[in-house]
Amino acid sequence: MTILQHIALGIARHTEALATGNAVPVFFDQPGLFRRDTLQLLLSTTLRRATRDGGAIELALIQLANDDGRTARKCADTINQSIEHSGLVIASYAPGVVALLKYGKDSQHVSGGVDAAITACNASVSPLRGVGVVRYEIAGGALVSASELERIADETRARVVSEGSGRIERVILHTEPDPDKPALPHAT
Repeated sequence: MTILQHIALGIARHTEALATGNAVPVFFDQPGLFRRDTLQLLLSTTLRRATRDGGAIELALIQLANDDGRTARKCADTINQSIEHSGLVIASYAPGVVALLKYGKDSQHVSGGVDAAITACNASVSPLRGVGVVRYEIAGGALVSASELERIADETRARVVSEGSGRIERVILHTEPDPDKPALPHAT
């Protein structure tokens, strides 16, 4: 339902611009590079899914060397063209910052997909100023909100960039199943 509301808001913005004679915005997001508000929506829905089904979420924030939109677009296009990125969300987080979001049942597969995307981005717009990554492995219900995950990734990115090292720093969070609650059967 939340995603449908997001789509309706895009339609409303488009319709309002047409009615007032203003420049008409893109109906939704540019192909291959979502906006930050769409990323936040997808992060919260992904967290709800992971809470329900278990799995891992990884959010990476890549600080590019340039703050212009062309560099972010080049990074996104390179990722989209060079790797198999099923389930990977690429978004413009802030000027000069590209976000990657991936969810899956296998944390190694999730991490490998994000790592491949970071490598592809680095190959096209090198050098990167730094990358902050947070992985959340959920087995027993989420204890951290989507906004907290976003904040942790952003603070990690900012710390790495301030050091001037251009490195990748990872924060890994993990929840365990509640031993007092029986496991729910998974539908196949």
